Amino acid sequence: MPLDATHTFDLAGPDGLHLTADQLATATVVNLQGGGFARVLTAEALLAAARPAAADRLAAARPAAADRLASTS
Repeated sequence: MPLDATHTFDLAGPDGLHLTADQLATATVVNLQGGGFARVLTAEALLAAARPAAADRLAAARPAAADRLASTS
């Protein structure tokens, strides 16, 4: 999950406790990652990690797509 997606705005809880956007973002990251619900990365790191995998899938799909096109011609 991209860290940037956890950013919010100041909010008040049901007991009237006010938390800043930074406090809420920190609490969200601790809950998600510390609780084992998600691995939290920056959006930049997430995209960098996804690029090689996407490139590999694209390269693997190209020969199959070429074969399908050749069989329909």
